[in-house]
Amino acid sequence: MIDTETIKKKMKRLGITQAELAKECGVSFQAINMLLNNKTLNKDLLEKVCERLELTVCIVDTNPVEEKEKPKKEERVQLID
Repeated sequence: MIDTETIKKKMKRLGITQAELAKECGVSFQAINMLLNNKTLNKDLLEKVCERLELTVCIVDTNPVEEKEKPKKEERVQLID
């Protein structure tokens, strides 16, 4: 799951629309929209968006320590402005 609120707030602060961000990242509007609505976790797209918005990506493991040996259930992608 991606921390999309940070992306949306930064876009608003910079005055960038989804369409503009899509064009600057070389992807479709739909790709940006899916990312912002947590419908996809495209790491390449996330990197492009974060680079454009000057955000830092931090992967947070949400599994308890005792479950480390099991396959990961979920990782949360936190963005730092």
